[in-house]
Amino acid sequence: MLSELYPDDLPHHENWKAGQVHPAYLLVFASIDHLIPGARGGDWADLENMVTSCWPCNTGKADLLLDEIGKTLLTEDEVRSGWDGLSGSYTALWQAAGCPDFHSEWRKALLAGASPPL
Repeated sequence: MLSELYPDDLPHHENWKAGQVHPAYLLVFASIDHLIPGARGGDWADLENMVTSCWPCNTGKADLLLDEIGKTLLTEDEVRSGWDGLSGSYTALWQAAGCPDFHSEWRKALLAGASPPL
């Protein structure tokens, strides 16, 4: 949404293509990583195979398994904080951007039960 509102200041590419996405997306925002990468036989769509990761850790891990790089998953208590990744501001940002018709499935998941209806 921020890129929709400020495309020149905060460019975004749907596949996070280098040189076309603002560095903030790569350094600050969370991404989805797979415990067992698809290249290693993991199921890309299995929720049990997905974890939250920062982009530098996600790309650094590449197609390796956690034990191959000497890492383990942190518990929810270890990573819990008050930071919501701006998800609490999403509805206001979406409305300020003119209610664009994208991220519909993501919005439904994020804003389940929120008003106004999506």
